Amino acid sequence: MATHYKISEQTIKEGTLIFTGLLGVDVVAVFTLLMIDKIDLLLTISLYAAASAIPFLALSILATARKNRYKYTVIPWYMDLANDVGSIGSVIALGAIFWHFSWIVALVFGSACICAFVFMVWFDDALKNANKNDAA
Repeated sequence: MATHYKISEQTIKEGTLIFTGLLGVDVVAVFTLLMIDKIDLLLTISLYAAASAIPFLALSILATARKNRYKYTVIPWYMDLANDVGSIGSVIALGAIFWHFSWIVALVFGSACICAFVFMVWFDDALKNANKNDAA
């Protein structure tokens, strides 16, 4: 039996906001790239990354909205994978666009993404440690 969790309205709002924001950025990027007559390799990579991210981000939004109908939710591995593929694809799309304009800008973007990821892992660990007595 899969582990189930109580659904928090705040978690649903946050998930919707994050995935919708990434989806919006990807859609704008795709439409902008489609208006360019001749695109180079980096913009092609960006286009493919955004095109692959969009369905997974849409799935994440739909799954997050569907949780509103229930008291409990589950977090299966394939939904985690869909969230990750959508988010990483979106970051790759942006990184390729930055790289198209300047490898230095892409390096700054990539470094900032890595730092943000590490900080989030540290923050998540701190939250888990602060709440380990409350976990039931």
